[in-house]
Amino acid sequence: GGAVAGIVHELSQPLAAIGINTELLIATADQPTDPEWQKEILSYIHQDNQRAAGIIERLRDFYKKGPQNHSNFVLDRLVQGVMELSISRYKAEKVTMEAKLVPDIMVCGDQGQIEMVILNLLTNALNAMTSQTVDSQVLVQLFVEQDCAVLQVTDNGSGIAEDQQQNIFNLFHTTRTQGMGVGLWLSRTIMENHHGRLELVQSQPFSTCFRMTMPLASQSV
Repeated sequence: GGAVAGIVHELSQPLAAIGINTELLIATADQPTDPEWQKEILSYIHQDNQRAAGIIERLRDFYKKGPQNHSNFVLDRLVQGVMELSISRYKAEKVTMEAKLVPDIMVCGDQGQIEMVILNLLTNALNAMTSQTVDSQVLVQLFVEQDCAVLQVTDNGSGIAEDQQQNIFNLFHTTRTQGMGVGLWLSRTIMENHHGRLELVQSQPFSTCFRMTMPLASQSV
């Protein structure tokens, strides 16, 4: 059950993007359009198709037994890349994203799986601020603390109800109407497999902070 839910959850975003862009092309098929614009939309569809294929590959590696696909990589570059993937949706929702990233932080792990965790945190932060009237902001911080890389994502959304906070990492538990209750469970499981942690530091109105921690490359097992 968890494996199937994990696949559905992670594939929903790129498949939704493919659907939206395909509908846009169909809707404008009988209208004079700029060929360069059409190429751009097609490139987005291709990118999301590749992303969906990559997700399937990474989840297959996550659920199968055997040697893990771990290698050294620079975490701040990965965080920056995920932020670039998310920025268009942030702009569409009029949410400001600020980054304070310490450079050249080397860790060891499955880069694709860690990318999924970071994307999930950025997506959750964005969803937490849907339809709010105050200036919506997300702060992404990356630094080193006690031989570990630490990533903190803080939003000024409505917060998570106190009676829900202890259950948010449980499989199939969700605080959103359209949520599946998989993302945080899968993300925490990935971090535990990387000898790291994922935790809710605090959540109250206008300040919710999630913290991802993993060993530096020299400390990784």
